[in-house]
Amino acid sequence: GAVSRGITFQVIRFKKGPILIVFFILGHLYVVILNPGTDIFDPYAQIRLSDGISLPIDATDHYRGYLQGNPHQKVVLSRIVPSVYIGMISAGNDSVYIEPASLHFESADQRDILVFRSGNLDGNSIFRGLSEDGILAPVQVNMVARVNEIYTVVNWDEGQEETELDRGRFVNMGFSIKELKILDKPSNQPGHYNSRDVINNGVWNSNRLLEAFTREEGSPSFCLVHLLTAQSFADSAHIGLAYVADTRGGPGGICSESTLVLDRQISFNTVFTSAIGNTGLHDYPLVTKEAEIVVAHEYAHSWGAQHDGLERDAAGREECLPDYSEGGNYIMHMYAQNGYDPNNIRFSPCSRKSIRRMLERRWHRCFEPEKASFCGNGVVEEGEDCDEGNFLTKNGSSKCCTTECRLAPSAQCSPHNQPCCNATCSYHPADHICLPGDPLQCKASSYCTGHSGECPSAPAIANGSPCIEEGECQDGVCLPYCERKSIAKKSCICEEVSVPGPIIQSNIVAIIVLLSIAIYIPIGCCIKRADNQELLSSRRAGRVRTVDVTRPVDL
Repeated sequence: GAVSRGITFQVIRFKKGPILIVFFILGHLYVVILNPGTDIFDPYAQIRLSDGISLPIDATDHYRGYLQGNPHQKVVLSRIVPSVYIGMISAGNDSVYIEPASLHFESADQRDILVFRSGNLDGNSIFRGLSEDGILAPVQVNMVARVNEIYTVVNWDEGQEETELDRGRFVNMGFSIKELKILDKPSNQPGHYNSRDVINNGVWNSNRLLEAFTREEGSPSFCLVHLLTAQSFADSAHIGLAYVADTRGGPGGICSESTLVLDRQISFNTVFTSAIGNTGLHDYPLVTKEAEIVVAHEYAHSWGAQHDGLERDAAGREECLPDYSEGGNYIMHMYAQNGYDPNNIRFSPCSRKSIRRMLERRWHRCFEPEKASFCGNGVVEEGEDCDEGNFLTKNGSSKCCTTECRLAPSAQCSPHNQPCCNATCSYHPADHICLPGDPLQCKASSYCTGHSGECPSAPAIANGSPCIEEGECQDGVCLPYCERKSIAKKSCICEEVSVPGPIIQSNIVAIIVLLSIAIYIPIGCCIKRADNQELLSSRRAGRVRTVDVTRPVDL
């Protein structure tokens, strides 16, 4: 890593279109094409202060784009003050990270920056200093944007591109910020997550912190609530903890509904991550690239992913635990990774399978369409014929869709946007099944029409047919067991049955730390995110920041 005063760069603004910035960093020239990153924010995003004041968020200081000549090498930057940025420039296996030096060095000036390459960092050489309030919001926003780069590139329906469901394809799914809540002083309320713990000499145990945070901030109004803290714990190996989304119907994870606990409704849609790790002997700060993968890991628990190798389904476990010669551990390995291996920023087949199962059950609860629109986000919007987003080939185009989001000459459609479109950019014939029947969901197969790229809605199977969990089909809907005609009761009669409690998973870290990055294009859901908490401990006073986040959905 290197510390320098600002970065040598030149900004070129056009009357219309993207911004071009030429950076000279660590002896290399980087020409980046940037667009405003407004899609990382909900249209009504705001900052809430501890005194109750709400402020609008200025989205004009946040950008995303790519390296000139290579649209697959992504750039995510947030401007903190003039000439000072935080973010990453993806350059293959040698990505560059930029962040304020004041996050790590007490003596650093506001304009000092820390620059390092992803494969050349000794985390033990970094020392944590006091950060300034003015940089905290852009730091947190940029982190969410970088985590989006990991999520939105994933096709959770991989292998089923021509068999789309009514809900659309599970791609381009990420996060957008709804609210940044900044608490600048500890709470006086005993047991509050922004105060000292009432036991352990005031030092929080990770489980107790997540429970306290859940009681205060868990909410069905948001997809996910995330507390970012800067502290180590009584169980020092933990740097993150999350409730896992349980596809069997238990509480916990993204889009969770409230559960009655001791006469109080509680939502277990919460996670926390810490910007501070612990070797077992001393604390150390996580730098930008390390913090990303902790967050991506815990978000994935909320999306239903277990630790690799610990899934209930034993099939395929071996391919989810490859050795270093096969790319190293995936994101959801039990131990956080250093990020040097290719798989460290990828989801394993086991994780993708688990997350897809969860999305099938919950996407309709809180996922919503992306608010921002632009050519290249992978979503066909008004004025566009097609939009293949990250599926474009390396030269920035495809045989079906142009970089201007227009159909190529002689193309009828794009298979990346329409399930009844084939690889030759033409419509599938009328005997092509675009949506296989699913009797357990009370749906029959749906066929293409032969004159459209869209897949018609799936017809219902016969009423009275059996469906999931001993239910019964009625007009294409699976009625719960208790509501079957032969029983004719309401579902609440069955709620006395023991419901599995929320499953907790932690990202155990001792000396190993983790990495970040990937590629992005979002689509939404609602997340409330509590961010950047520095709690009072026996050695340092702190402050809690909560960030409320909304998230983009599927197509």
